[in-house]
Amino acid sequence: MLPHDDRSKSPPQAKSILLTAHGKAERAVISPDGKYVVYVLNVSGKKSLRIKQVGAASDREIVSPAEVDYKGLTFSHDGNYLYYVMTEGKSNPLGVLYQIPMLGGTSRKLLEDVDSKISLSPDSKQFTFVREDLDTREYALMVANIDGTEERKLSVRKETDYYSQPAWSPNGNIIACSAGSTVGDREYVVEVTVGSGAEKRIIPQNWWEIVDIAWLTDGSSLILNAREESPESPYQIYKLSYPNGKVSRITNDLDSYLGTSLSSGSGALVTVKAEGHSYIWAGSSEGLSDAKQITSSKYDGCFGLSWASDGKIVYSSNESGNQDIWIMNADGSSKKQLTFDPSSDLYPSASNDGRYVVFTSYRTGAPHIWRINIDGSSPKQLTQSNREAYPQSTVDSKWVIYKNFDLSKETLWKVPIDGGKAIQLSNKHTGAAAISPDGALVACFYRETETKNQGWHAAVLQSEGGNLIKIFNISPTVNLDIGVRWTSDGSALTYIDYNEGVPSIWKQPIDGSPPEKSIDFRSDKIFWFDWSHDGKQLAFAGGSGGRDVVLISNFK
Repeated sequence: MLPHDDRSKSPPQAKSILLTAHGKAERAVISPDGKYVVYVLNVSGKKSLRIKQVGAASDREIVSPAEVDYKGLTFSHDGNYLYYVMTEGKSNPLGVLYQIPMLGGTSRKLLEDVDSKISLSPDSKQFTFVREDLDTREYALMVANIDGTEERKLSVRKETDYYSQPAWSPNGNIIACSAGSTVGDREYVVEVTVGSGAEKRIIPQNWWEIVDIAWLTDGSSLILNAREESPESPYQIYKLSYPNGKVSRITNDLDSYLGTSLSSGSGALVTVKAEGHSYIWAGSSEGLSDAKQITSSKYDGCFGLSWASDGKIVYSSNESGNQDIWIMNADGSSKKQLTFDPSSDLYPSASNDGRYVVFTSYRTGAPHIWRINIDGSSPKQLTQSNREAYPQSTVDSKWVIYKNFDLSKETLWKVPIDGGKAIQLSNKHTGAAAISPDGALVACFYRETETKNQGWHAAVLQSEGGNLIKIFNISPTVNLDIGVRWTSDGSALTYIDYNEGVPSIWKQPIDGSPPEKSIDFRSDKIFWFDWSHDGKQLAFAGGSGGRDVVLISNFK
């Protein structure tokens, strides 16, 4: 559920200044003296590092564009160097730590297998980071010398428990770190003693996800970047007093803020503000020449849409002020809200027989699969494991196939649509399922192993037994979150690829022929898409997702 827009909780004196206006920023960090900002610029899928003087109109490149991802940026305490953790994207997510002079120059490789930003000790002799070992299911809070040598494990979490972003305290005695459990599906803040590695929670409060942590220079508070209630809540910035644990908001709106970086003295905070919208469009499957926008709420279809067998569209929307499931005609008329629970309902899929809508709901506190009648009546919970999402009913409308997130591994399961015992379909690491028109096959994105350098593929499995039939290579720019869709004749898989940064639908014939581009979109971003049952129409949620660097001051 999206939090209420109660701006009275925000410090009235807080001020924000937009430092970029191109909508293509991703991460940002401010120099200790508060005079410079370095940020990640994403242009057509190629990312570079740029440095900008606060208050100046121009900026310049310090690391050239490449098809990579950045996990974290950190300034040295004297402001002379920038440390950054970079991966080669989805094809090889192994993080590598580099050091570069602040104003640019030659990058120096320091350490491999780094899975978070780094945080420097107060004396600048060491740094801390998180390392994830997927084979042993171990998350280690690591410490190493500033040159990357003599690394050691300070504290370890195993199996379903993990660490995330660390922040070394100004007095050097503890490291604050976000932590959580895939079973509990919540995150919280812990402190780890540098000398002994002993861990304890700072406060009992949980967040859905904590993406960044930073200390105020005097050690009196932590600044958290987190989403509070569900995966659909916007990321906000919080102040956590230390050690008493009092929490207050720095931001409180419906936009998201990504990252926290503080200047020395904590007079300035830099983050990336993400604004966007998503509207549903529908038109011919042959192209977009006749596609029309059929909804107008800001986040329609952002969390799923599906064609019903009678030609209507079920979709997610926050038109009511809450994330709910709605239904409408293909032209956008006769809209009707189907779910009314105050928690988030999303990723709807209509059953082939026209009787039901299955969807993901957080109404019990964790994501599970639910079913309602097509008119919204008689809600029924179908799954009760750790967390499940992305349901789709089988062609005969007797089963629901979904993705299960148990034990840090995403696998496919199915459950009777009338309720009953769930059955595992595949034990491989998979994305959301798409069922072939004849019901015999299931397609999904697929990864053979969980090692960090293992890439993703498109795969076809048997719907009974889950045996692997075919595997196809995919581009590292494919959107894995949306998943795959079958063509109406069952001859090909379709998916969204951001090749050169522009979204388009690609078609992969299951006979093994090379994939080919099918439809180019005019939107900056595609959040969801689905073909009608007869294959003649396409519905999609499209919009923009601009991100810019923001400086916030007077927030203490």
